[in-house]
Formats: sequence, C-alpha cells, structure tokens
Amino acid sequence: KNKLIKDQKIEKISRLFKKSLSTNRDLPKGYILKKKDIVLKKPSIGIPPEKIHKVIGKKLNKKVFSKNLLKLKDLK
Repeated sequence: KNKLIKDQKIEKISRLFKKSLSTNRDLPKGYILKKKDIVLKKPSIGIPPEKIHKVIGKKLNKKVFSKNLLKLKDLK
C-alpha cells in the first residue's frame, strides 16, 4: 500500500516537470494546425508531445489562446 501511495506522489510531481502541447500564439476557430504553431509547455496535464500526430492538420473547433494547453476536445 505504501508503494502505491509513493508511486502516486511521484507521478503527481513528475507531471509538473513534463510538458504538453500548446500553441505559440492565439489562433482562431477553424484554423488548421501546423507543426510551426506547436510549442511545449509545462505541466503535463494536456496532450503529450508523443501525440503530436493527432494534432497536426486538425482544425480548431474554438479559438485557442497560447497561454492554455491544447486539449483533444479543442480539435475537429
């Protein structure tokens, strides 16, 4: 049981240091994402970098702000 609690704490802390996909500027609804639009930001609570293939070429279904992490629900 103690190992499980320790593993959960480690995972929670590690999320702070890993990164997620975001955009380098505010983008309008309907914009089709390109690789040049994507940046990595902390923490790791959004789309992980290894899933970038699920983002490139997708259309935004709402305006996104560069200060926010991308979410799959932001994409069509």
